[in-house]
Formats: sequence, C-alpha cells, structure tokens
Amino acid sequence: MAKVLKGIKGERFPKIGEKVMYSISLVDGVKPESISDTEIKWQLYQANEYSEYEIVNFSGQKIGKEVPYTFLTPLLNRHMKLIVSYKEDSTEMLVIPTQGEAKIVDVFFLDNTGKQLKKIPSYGESIILRVYTVKLNDKKLNFTIYDIVEGKEVEVGKNLKPLKVIQSNGVVKSDLITLNIGMPIRAKQDMSAEVHKYKVKVTCEDPALSYEEELKVKNEQVNVSIIPPDVQTPTTVGTAPKKEEEKKEENKKCFCNRDLTVEEVKSFYNSKMLFSAKNCPLPENKKTYEEFVKALNIAMKEYNINTCLRKAHFLAQIEVESDRLNTTLEYAEGWDYDHTTHQGNYDKYKLYLSDKDKYRQYNDTKIKRGYNRYKNSFQQTISQPFVAPVIRLPLGLFMFTLFISTPEPIVFFPFFFRIRTYFCLFVKNIIVKPIF
Repeated sequence: MAKVLKGIKGERFPKIGEKVMYSISLVDGVKPESISDTEIKWQLYQANEYSEYEIVNFSGQKIGKEVPYTFLTPLLNRHMKLIVSYKEDSTEMLVIPTQGEAKIVDVFFLDNTGKQLKKIPSYGESIILRVYTVKLNDKKLNFTIYDIVEGKEVEVGKNLKPLKVIQSNGVVKSDLITLNIGMPIRAKQDMSAEVHKYKVKVTCEDPALSYEEELKVKNEQVNVSIIPPDVQTPTTVGTAPKKEEEKKEENKKCFCNRDLTVEEVKSFYNSKMLFSAKNCPLPENKKTYEEFVKALNIAMKEYNINTCLRKAHFLAQIEVESDRLNTTLEYAEGWDYDHTTHQGNYDKYKLYLSDKDKYRQYNDTKIKRGYNRYKNSFQQTISQPFVAPVIRLPLGLFMFTLFISTPEPIVFFPFFFRIRTYFCLFVKNIIVKPIF
C-alpha cells in the first residue's frame, strides 16, 4: 500500500505528570477524512537494558488521529518510542520524559495481591491504592473516600496513617482498604443500582496539591471467610504429602559441581536458534545445543565456574557478549568497532542533534575517540616506519605526519627537504612524491 503516515506531531521531551497530546501528520495529498479514527492505533514502548523496546505497562493501546499521554515518574529520563500505525503503514517518534512540577499525577487501584484490578470490586473485598507523584519525596499523603450527598461531601473511608513518599520514583502504596457494606448506607446510595460510584481524593501537606479518581464498587457483598487458627493447617491423606515433597525437591534444584544438560540450557534460552549471524565463523555442525553445551561444560570446569551463582553470572554474560548467542565474533574490529553505531546509541545521537547542549557528552566522547585514534596510529607508525607513496591531501586545514625510512629526499613542490619526520599544516592541495 502507498505511504500514508508522514510523522507524529507532539512534544519530544514531555514533562512528567503533564497531559500531552500527540497527533498524526499525513503525506501530501492524503485527506484526513479518508482515514477512519478506528484504524489509527498508538502504542508506547521503552528501551530495556539491551536497548530493545518493550511495551510500557499500563499504557494500553490508544486509537484515533489525536491521543493524550501522561508520563509517570518511573519513566523519567527513559528512552521511549511512540509508534502509530495505519494498516501496514507506521511511523514513530523518540520521546524522553523530563522532570515536571511537584504534583500528584495518578492513582491506580490494585487488588489485595498488589496486581492491577481487572474487575469492579464488591463490598467485603479489599483494594490497595498506588499513587504516582512528582517531586514529592519525603512528603506525606492522605486519602479519603467520599460521595456527594445533598451537595456535601460525605466521608465513607480514609487512611489511618499518612502515606510517606520514600521511593525515588515517587510511587507510594496504601495498606489494604476493605470496602465495607456500611459505605453505601452512609453515602445514601441507590441500593437497587448494580454499581455504586465514589470519589477517592489524595491530598498532600500542600493543600494546593490534590488528585481525585473515581472508584466503582459492585453492589453485592462478598463473604470473606476467616479460617480459625486451629484449622488453618488442614490435615491431608493419601498421596498429597508426596506431591508436596516432590514440588519442594523441584524448587531446590541445584546446578553446583555438575555438568549442565542440553535440556537445561535449552530452557535457559527458550530453545532459540544458535549463532545465526552472517559473520559467525562456526561450521554448521557446531551450531547445535549439543556442541554448545559440551563447550560450556569444558570452559566452566577449566575456570572453576562450579556454583549456581557463578554459572548464572557466566551464562548471562556470554549471552550479552555474543549478541544473545547469535555470533562468536565481533561484528567489527579495531577502530571500525564503534559503540555509537549500536541502535540505542544511534537513538541518543538523533536526540543530540536536536539539543546539543543537553547531549554535549556524546560530542565530547567523539573528540576523545578521535584523539585516542590519532595517538594509537602515531605510536604504531613510529615502531613500523613506511615509505610514502603518492599522496594527495584534501583541501582544508589538516596536520599530516610522514615517517620516511629511505635516506633519499622528498619533494614538496616547489621546496626540497631531506627529512625522516615532517609535520606540516596544509591549506592547499599538495602532491607528495618520493624520489628514487
């Protein structure tokens, strides 16, 4: 299909906690009304430790020509990618959330196990509040659950002790909150309704900072039974105890002081194909798990990698160093090996182009690499002098070093020099010719 999406309009450095709108731009000639909103899909990704992009939890997929995003504190300074697609066409934008003003950003409701709620809770069940904040470290938060009755706020629940923001990511969780059956009575809710709605207000020491989120509760009561202490450990008969022992033994599996098996290594790497990169020099008969495990066991014996901890470290290290077991040879070598060509660093470099002051460190690194390269070449050339062939220097201002092993003079037209080492600043094209 023809190209439709031209790019994404929106803030590349959004502030944490602020609502930002992103919209699509279309290729010239494509009319917006010719595209249905339901066919425009958005997804947010973040870079992991391997510079690979993974879907951001809680972000969800958004639909439409223009969509809102609010970036939370855990995403501060993270390298992210916003991708929008239309059928088989797609385009993307690199995004890095920056620090915003102090505020309470969002509130999520979790179940009693700490997982995000997937259904509306009922009376008798317990929930947990997870609050996201920006620049409120060491501040204390309070929350109340209320409803409006005859124009007034009627409180039906609140925290017993303040929630202190301790974590650097600005996230704080409440204790378990039981949704008791007395809530709808105090709030004079309609007892014939299927769902009751309340407001959860989170406040800070600064009264100007507050956040409200709607809480829905299903109008039914769930009996949460409490097992008496004397029957909390039921007795079992038959073969049940044997299964329990087998499960415990499986959890205690140890890899110390023994060889790894092929099946174990396959399970570590999800049976992925080994050494599939084009530059990998291994013959095909060596790219099998059998040969790989044999080599692993030999290496671990030789270097005393004989405990679970050492083996785990070693296996994780070789996976990273071999491009996830794709090759046994560097993709580049010598001065051609440049870490800035990695995808993750290229993404950073593109951001550097738009904000050079903020990403000046990358330019500094580039200068240092240039100097080290010159220094390395200089030392190698002193130890291995060469006879200069015909050299044409480019137009510009450059420093060039010649190391001559022959006693014959060299002609720099129109001047003659008898030298072994010569440093010169050139401002014009000059042809260097050795005389034999």
